[in-house]
Amino acid sequence: MFEGLALGARIAALNNTKTFSKLLMATVFALITPIGMAIGLGVIHTFNGNDRDTILTIATLDAMSAGILIWAALVDMWSHDWLYGDFKDSGIVRTSVGLPSLVAGMILMGLLGKWA
Repeated sequence: MFEGLALGARIAALNNTKTFSKLLMATVFALITPIGMAIGLGVIHTFNGNDRDTILTIATLDAMSAGILIWAALVDMWSHDWLYGDFKDSGIVRTSVGLPSLVAGMILMGLLGKWA
């Protein structure tokens, strides 16, 4: 849900993009996510979590996912928003609320990933 909201907010903020393209991006995300979940549910009974190759595959994909999330949080969101975006000329109150909110979101996503 939170990824959908975050992605939707980013898609809506695109300036030089046609409405059709925005709707297409949102629709693709809305369709791909349940399809991936259905594939996961379909293979859950044949999944061997103790197999060496499975563990290596999961570890590699988790590491790549963590790297992408760190990049998105620190480079795309933090530096872009604070250097060029909405927080460029913001006051101390907005900045002092925005930075802890970003860090709290990063921590909560990490806990969600650990829990899931």
